[in-house]
Amino acid sequence: MKTRLSIVGAVILAVTVLNPGSRAESVQSAPEQAKPQTQSSGRSTTQNRDSGEQRSQLPFWKDPAIIKEVGLTPDQAKRIDALWHDRWKEMTGRAEELRKQETELKRMIAARTVSPDVVALQIDRVEAQRTMLYKSRTLMLYRMALVLTPEQNKGMQDLWDRLFGFTSGDGRDSRGR
Repeated sequence: MKTRLSIVGAVILAVTVLNPGSRAESVQSAPEQAKPQTQSSGRSTTQNRDSGEQRSQLPFWKDPAIIKEVGLTPDQAKRIDALWHDRWKEMTGRAEELRKQETELKRMIAARTVSPDVVALQIDRVEAQRTMLYKSRTLMLYRMALVLTPEQNKGMQDLWDRLFGFTSGDGRDSRGR
């Protein structure tokens, strides 16, 4: 039996992955620089391919529509934001190290002067850094999920299903197929 928390963790993970304001890649830039481009309304939006519904590019805990729909309290939003910022500070150096290791791997491959074993070791270095970032991100998302109530978790899952057609863990998409 899959736990509701693991499903919600996946939902929050997915929301964050597709949300530029909170992506793991945004570890590479300051939170202030991670602001979305805005339209005339002052908020950037993307359109869901299937439903035509638009959603904000704000992190979910800062998006007024999501806050209202899920019932996120100001305290919860503050705690979630703190988790994101703490991880960002912690992972900035790791992201830079990943970029350095990737650059070295690209250089080795382009030069074609080292043995495959040396390239394999460099691949291990790259993937170790990437894994550390992903692990940190997943743990952050789990901590975020723990801030939400079970009802809010369900609300996040429903929102994710509606906006992106993500399956809920029962193998069916948002249309029940």
